[in-house]
Amino acid sequence: MHGSQTIFDGLDGVGKGVFAKAIIEEIKKTSLKFFDIHAYWSKYGRHPTINELSAYDVVYLSEPTFHVPSGSMIREELILKENRNKYSAEEIAQAYALDRSILYEKVILPARKKGIHILQSRSVVSSLTYQPLQARLNNEKKITFNYVKNLPGNKKALKNPPTLLVIPTINSIDDIIERLNKRSKKDNAIFENYEFQLKLKPYFESKKIRNLFEKKGTIVIYPDAGVSIDYSKEQAKNIWEEYIKNFLKI
Repeated sequence: MHGSQTIFDGLDGVGKGVFAKAIIEEIKKTSLKFFDIHAYWSKYGRHPTINELSAYDVVYLSEPTFHVPSGSMIREELILKENRNKYSAEEIAQAYALDRSILYEKVILPARKKGIHILQSRSVVSSLTYQPLQARLNNEKKITFNYVKNLPGNKKALKNPPTLLVIPTINSIDDIIERLNKRSKKDNAIFENYEFQLKLKPYFESKKIRNLFEKKGTIVIYPDAGVSIDYSKEQAKNIWEEYIKNFLKI
C-alpha cells in the first residue's frame, strides 16, 4: 500500500499549525505509531533513514527543513528580514527546491513507498506562490510560475502529488498580522508583513493552483480559518473523519 500525503499550506499565520496539531491529536488517539521528524532533525541535524522510519505509520514534517543544512541555509540566512534584498527571488526559489528535492529523496518518497503516511506543513505550493510574487515585486521577470514549477525539486514534488491539499483561508489580512505579532515563535522572515501577505492571498486562492493539483488527482480543500481557533479545530476533525481516516484505513 502506498502511503498518503496530506499537506497544509497557506499564508503566514493563517493557522496551518492549528489544523495539523488537531489532526495529530486524532492520530495519537489511535494505535498508529506516530513520528514527529522535527525532534529528530534538532537532535541529529540530518534526515532519518528509511530503516529508522520503518517502525512508524505516520510521519509529521515541514518545509523548509529544520537543522538540516539545506533548510538551515534558508531559515538562517536567505529569508531573514535583516538580509532583505541580499538574495534574489531566483536564489531563494532554487534553495527551496533543493531542500525539497533532498527531503523527497531521503524521506517522503521512500516512506510513502513503504506505506508510511506523511503529514506535512508547507510544500511546493509555497514556492509556486511566494517566489513568483517576490519576483514580480523585485522586477525579476524571468522568475515566473512556470519557471518555479520546473525547478528540479519542484518537478519531483509535482510528479509525486499529495493525496490531500488543505489551504486554510482568511478574509482579513489584518487578522494574519495580529496573529503573527502574538506568536511566540518568531521566524523573522522577509515575507511576514502586511503588504506582501495581502498580495499573496489571491495566489493561494487561484484556480491555477487548484487546477494544477486536481488534475494530478489531489483533493484540494479551503477551510475557513478566520472564525476562531476552536472552529479551525472543529474543521480539522471533520477533515480527519472525511478524508484522513480513510487514507489510514482506520
